Amino acid sequence: MKLYPFRDCVEMADKLLKNSKNVETYQQFQCVGCGSKQTMEYPFTFYTIGHCEECDRLTDIQRDGCNFAVVATRPRPKQTSS
Repeated sequence: MKLYPFRDCVEMADKLLKNSKNVETYQQFQCVGCGSKQTMEYPFTFYTIGHCEECDRLTDIQRDGCNFAVVATRPRPKQTSS
């Protein structure tokens, strides 16, 4: 996973959310301890510190950089009465 400066990711995610409907963003970071890719649990939220679920280390995301995943959803069609 390519890492980008924290502020750049926040700004890009903000632009995406303003211009798109039915998307969610999930912050991702790479653990400084074991190198595993971690994805935050809550959408639309960017954290400056990340906790690795694999090795229990903390990563300074603001210093080390991050990325984010985008999940696109389709709106549910309106159901008609039969």
